[in-house]
Amino acid sequence: MIQFESTGAMSSGVWTQPAASIALVKSLHMVNYDTTAHILQMTVKAVGMANGFLMQSVSVPPSTHQEWNGWFVLNPGDTMYLHADGPGLVGWVSGAILMGDPPFPAVK
Repeated sequence: MIQFESTGAMSSGVWTQPAASIALVKSLHMVNYDTTAHILQMTVKAVGMANGFLMQSVSVPPSTHQEWNGWFVLNPGDTMYLHADGPGLVGWVSGAILMGDPPFPAVK
């Protein structure tokens, strides 16, 4: 599990997939501890790509939580980012790491 906590409008590369493994990202749990709604976005930048892919964008009301469940794959070198538009957002990303050569083709 990976944790991200915002102290203001910010972005963070929360995970870069190591060589000889892949990650299956399966959920994102978000909590807003602030008194106003904020947006939390999850993006992925694949190796060799100029721009990232927006995987999820959620407006989290004040003092509540939201959850996203699904899945996507991170190949070696791919980086996952979380972006917050204000303070008080906490996000937890969970999934699984699979060791060995990636069975999925890289994005081209």
